[in-house]
Amino acid sequence: MELDNLSPIDLVILVAESDMSFSASERKMLSELFWVLNERKAPLAVRELNRLPEVKSQLDLVGYIKKRSEEISSYVDKAEFDGNNTLRKELCLDILANFKEEQMLLWLGLAIYVSASDQGNDPLSKKMTSIENKFFSDLCSSINLFKGMAVNEVAKRSVEFIKGAVQKG
Repeated sequence: MELDNLSPIDLVILVAESDMSFSASERKMLSELFWVLNERKAPLAVRELNRLPEVKSQLDLVGYIKKRSEEISSYVDKAEFDGNNTLRKELCLDILANFKEEQMLLWLGLAIYVSASDQGNDPLSKKMTSIENKFFSDLCSSINLFKGMAVNEVAKRSVEFIKGAVQKG
């Protein structure tokens, strides 16, 4: 996996896959939300899509997301198996390092929606949701821009930002 070429889409995958599973419903949600943002001409989504010359349609995007999630999962799983339990968070922080607040809110909001897309009421789903929520909380508490802010406030602002971006146009 190319570590010097991590993208905001990789951030969403890393957060949603923090429960050790990036499900088909999460892939679908990511592609749908991202495609809607692109169609609504959300600048951050358009910019990211333009960076992916192999993606010409939503189906191409689904394929790209699936390929990237498999690469990320393999890489991070190996590191975690070898005892590096901080790699996922470090990769996320590296991606976010040069983002402005608007960019962070967009991509963290997408991560929240994508992570929530496979939540259920059974005990296993609740456990997986708890793992994702803990990772998201740990990540947000490590971002200087959000220091002193409750993770619920970060999540609320991110979700509101996404809703606003989707409704524009």
